[in-house]
Amino acid sequence: MTVRVLLLSLALLAAWSAPAAAIEEPCTAELTAMGGIPIKLSAWCMDETVFDHVVHGIEAELAALERMMSAHTDTGVVAMINRHGLAGGPCPAPLMRVLEAAQQVSADTGGAFDVTVRPLITLWKQAAAEGRLPALDEREAALARVGYGAVTLGENRVQVGREGISVDLGGVAKGYFGDVAIARLRQAGSCRCIADVGADLVAARDPEERPFRIGIRSPWGEGLMGTITADGGAVVTSGDYERYVTIDGHRYSHIVDPRTGMPIEGMHSVTVLAPTGVEADALATGIYVMGLDEGSALVESRKDLEAIIVADDPQAPGNQRVFISSGLVDRFRWSEDVLPDTITRP
Repeated sequence: MTVRVLLLSLALLAAWSAPAAAIEEPCTAELTAMGGIPIKLSAWCMDETVFDHVVHGIEAELAALERMMSAHTDTGVVAMINRHGLAGGPCPAPLMRVLEAAQQVSADTGGAFDVTVRPLITLWKQAAAEGRLPALDEREAALARVGYGAVTLGENRVQVGREGISVDLGGVAKGYFGDVAIARLRQAGSCRCIADVGADLVAARDPEERPFRIGIRSPWGEGLMGTITADGGAVVTSGDYERYVTIDGHRYSHIVDPRTGMPIEGMHSVTVLAPTGVEADALATGIYVMGLDEGSALVESRKDLEAIIVADDPQAPGNQRVFISSGLVDRFRWSEDVLPDTITRP
């Protein structure tokens, strides 16, 4: 499972422009999924009774998806695929969509994102609990059980083609759950809606509605780094300063490179704006692992992606650099009281 801290501060700061007949305050609901992860739903232009009915449907659908996609149950489809590969039977359409999106991000990031990374995550957790670094042979053994290329998709079936390889969708499921919730709210007539799934944010609106304004938490302390405006889509952040381990006085990120088996150093936060939650979820981790130069190049190569990256740079003032993608520069506003004096704005 790709573990990460999602630093998105869900400060939805802008009002919305609604027709006179529309409901001015959103309908809201809170659910939980994936072992207690909070889900907050907001929808405008909906009757409350209709909204409540849709929310109950979303709750049931997400519970079914969770059972399907969990790698930690005896009866889940993913668990069966991990045990039996092709013998696990046909792959349901929702699971296939998630796996296809995850594998595409893996290919796009050169394996920096990988749904088979869990053996490395587990190794580092165990070693940290024992106050030591994993030995080289332990890392090599874990790396032998990692590799997205061993997962083959086709004809509605999934094959795990190397012994010890297993799929874990913890790094993409939250984003996909947000996609599902937004789709259901839009189908029910919401003119503007937001799904916050454990701080993975997915949003959609009618063209005449105002863009969303979203607060991005600062990687340097409490408060917001700034705010961005977005027409919709997904916003997800990965970072290192809330979840990390300290071994022999050295701080190690909880995000591990699936290609080397080592935690990532020199990166502080990556915020990704992408068309869908499942893609943003995977890319936030993948770009974090890729690093500033390769990650920013990937973002700039695609018109449908935007990102903010904070990373170490010995040649920059304050030894850190903030990258804001070209399509986001005019939509980002700094918070005056958060940016350290030593950091130069792009």
